[in-house]
Amino acid sequence: MKNIPLILALLLAAPAAFADAAPPKGYVEACTVARVQKANEHCVARRAWHQDYWGCGADQANLPRDKVCEEHKDGAKAQCCKAWLAAGWTHRCKTLGASVFKMIWCRPRKPSDPPKPPVVPARKKGCSLPGAAGSGLAALPLVAGLLLVLRRRR
Repeated sequence: MKNIPLILALLLAAPAAFADAAPPKGYVEACTVARVQKANEHCVARRAWHQDYWGCGADQANLPRDKVCEEHKDGAKAQCCKAWLAAGWTHRCKTLGASVFKMIWCRPRKPSDPPKPPVVPARKKGCSLPGAAGSGLAALPLVAGLLLVLRRRR
């Protein structure tokens, strides 16, 4: 019974675990495909993280990975993303994020590429985490059930 406050705190704090690095107040992401892609280019946002910093490690064309690929230097980019660089891709920018973020890569446009996405105006206030909306409330029935089970054991 002494562990109930600890269990409750862990369950209620779980939704915050989805967060990475909170943006500063009023932050507007400048590194998006719509914002950095030029008329004669095709850009993609690649999921990246601290062990695939450049976002190219998951592509089979860039394997095998070298230990240097975990470094955050331009030399590591050249070592890790050889196939992309050879195909004309260039690294443009990195989105905000500490351990999970996106890297934008661009190359000259081909006729088969999709059109440039529209620039979405930034929201003035608030912050949201994908998939986290209401997740704290979703845990309440679980907490209630846990409390009932523990109470019956007395």
